[in-house]
Amino acid sequence: MMADFSQFKNTSCVVTGGLGFIGSQLAIRLFELGANVTIVDNCHPGTGCNPYNIHPIEKEITLLKGSMGDEGLMQKPLKEADYLFDLGGATGHGASMQDPAQDLEANTRSHLKMLMLCRDYNPDIVAVYTSSRSLYGPSEGEHVKEDQPLNLIDINAV
Repeated sequence: MMADFSQFKNTSCVVTGGLGFIGSQLAIRLFELGANVTIVDNCHPGTGCNPYNIHPIEKEITLLKGSMGDEGLMQKPLKEADYLFDLGGATGHGASMQDPAQDLEANTRSHLKMLMLCRDYNPDIVAVYTSSRSLYGPSEGEHVKEDQPLNLIDINAV
């Protein structure tokens, strides 16, 4: 049986981190399903931001460059959105060690600010937060077990 994604037709979707590989693929698919897509990406070095990733739909969507925690940037798209797909953030523990303040802003504060904007401007928005398999710690074989404990040492070993 095929999944039914018709609920996205004629909806408004915001994709943070939409110029990264996974975010751009999601944005393209949402557009193909008939959604009005807005991508928000801060394009900070090392985040995977690549405008070419959305080349097939670049003229058909709205692209906003800046922080997902910026009220001036996010107020209008969040007010109008039916769905928020949150794929934004900095990757890699190395960069977090070099600039912990930037990492905290990209991976924590900006998300909190955006969620507070959702609360204030559109409490009915459907928010989908993604993460990485690093949450599960190191793999003890071919597959990652979801019940493995999480600690910072395990994440650094991945």
